[in-house]
Amino acid sequence: MAQSPFLQRARAAAASYGGVMAAFLRHSLRTLEGVRSLVQSWLVLCMGLISPGNREPGR
Repeated sequence: MAQSPFLQRARAAAASYGGVMAAFLRHSLRTLEGVRSLVQSWLVLCMGLISPGNREPGR
């Protein structure tokens, strides 16, 4: 029984998506310092948005 073209297309799309994710992971591992600083600034931003009362004026 032959596979339907939809299944073949879905499998090809999943394979290309996996390849893109693997390449992205390798790239982010190469630029770990940039990712770490990005996550750190994102965490600081989120903490500032969640609890703005923690930052006292004049500090």
